[in-house]
Amino acid sequence: MNTLEQRLALVEDAGAGPAPVVLPSANVRVEEERAELGAMLAGPLAPRWSLEAGASVEFSNLTQSGDSNRETVLEYWKPSFQLTRSLGERDQLRFRIYRDVGQLDFEDFVSAADITSSVVIAGNPGLRPETSWRVEAAGDWRFGEDGALSVTFYHWAIEDALDVVPVGPPGDQLDAPGNIGDAELNGLRVSAAIPITWGASLRFDFMEQRSQAIDPLIGATRELSGADESALTIGLRQDFSSFSWGLDYERETETPSYQLDQIELERDAEDLTLWIETTAFAGLKLRAWGSNLTDDAETRGRRHFDSDRLGVFGGADYRAREEGLMFGLSASGQF
Repeated sequence: MNTLEQRLALVEDAGAGPAPVVLPSANVRVEEERAELGAMLAGPLAPRWSLEAGASVEFSNLTQSGDSNRETVLEYWKPSFQLTRSLGERDQLRFRIYRDVGQLDFEDFVSAADITSSVVIAGNPGLRPETSWRVEAAGDWRFGEDGALSVTFYHWAIEDALDVVPVGPPGDQLDAPGNIGDAELNGLRVSAAIPITWGASLRFDFMEQRSQAIDPLIGATRELSGADESALTIGLRQDFSSFSWGLDYERETETPSYQLDQIELERDAEDLTLWIETTAFAGLKLRAWGSNLTDDAETRGRRHFDSDRLGVFGGADYRAREEGLMFGLSASGQF
């Protein structure tokens, strides 16, 4: 059983003295009982061909009490099918189709307030899990002793897509997590491990994906709010007899968040870290590192609209926050 209980009170002073702000689903207890049953069958079909097929069923009983009193019973079938073709001794191609059911975040059922950003997110007692039929085509290849390459193309046909929706009476609406209907997502993942001369190796992980949904407010096609759009991780490592060194780089981007009266785009700072470690001193492992070497900034841009996004443009703001360079030294060992 999973449980969340919240009590939230918000007071606003607009110049006439403190006044309570009424929030939907501010004082709520959420309980969930879950169970899942499944079966899987796997085995060879023919030389170099193998099959995995199975199905499971997920049951959930969701109870809410307090500002919202309701009970929801959910049941989802999750079939899966994977066909694999071996290529030689170490390489293979895979085709997979399966149904996925997302897990509900209990915090989406209750209201929350971010005072520093002047943002209030309402709870949505009618939230349902996002489900999707997913198709993947992938290949794995090995080369040399330690080299590897993996490429995956995928497509998701999403139902009850999770996004941001307005809740509350007209003229007094708030943003809340909610289901906006059907959506789709297409993407590519690439991972590689590449041995280099002199004991060095390069690790590479890349993801790029695009989503598409119908905006519930304006009726136009757009991407899903706050969805992962791209991610890149690169790691270079070189080992010697008594010490190692390396470089690690990370960068991630996501889509804008389409809220009731604004469009917000956040971008995490890219990170470049240089490190060196050694075991040359009495069996101790010493590690020194410097991170944020690009001195990049975490940014947030917001475009505001009067009343809601159907209204006229009302201005914009931009924030950049830098963490600065960071350096560290650590020691570890067994005694």
